[in-house]
Amino acid sequence: ATTTTTTTTSTTATTTTNTSDHYQTQNDEYVEQNVNAMVGDVNLFISPLEQDDDEDTEHEEERVQAELDIMIAEASVRRLGLGKEASCLMMLYGARKLNVERYFVKIKEDNVASRKLFENQMSFVECNYAACFGEYELELRKPTAEAMVETVLSLLDNRDWESWQSQLSGTEK
Repeated sequence: ATTTTTTTTSTTATTTTNTSDHYQTQNDEYVEQNVNAMVGDVNLFISPLEQDDDEDTEHEEERVQAELDIMIAEASVRRLGLGKEASCLMMLYGARKLNVERYFVKIKEDNVASRKLFENQMSFVECNYAACFGEYELELRKPTAEAMVETVLSLLDNRDWESWQSQLSGTEK
């Protein structure tokens, strides 16, 4: 009986190893086939939102803010709306799932394109300038996460999918 149990255990371990190797091989193939599809990244850094003295103090839940960090690394796909789209989708997730009421970005003073994106297309306003770092802080603040969801949805409604897709594929319409 002991030998049978040992054999069964050994067989199970071998099967698990083979399954793991198979999964890793499939995963490696997937990554190799799709690595060129990644053009950048977007991140949220969550923190508590400090209450201003003039704000209503009757919030039952902890208030949340998030620093939004976006990078379109692939130069050939910049200025196609990917940064705005990725930012809005991440902001929508943050507002719906994490109750984010305030988003802020930190932009180097020489990054004019990012300032235009956040100020002109996404309704962020300047709230701070750190001369020692040479960067602006812009924010989008709403009284509730629900209000933030509505704002972000309105930003997404203005997208032009056909134009974006044709520019990305190189077939202008």
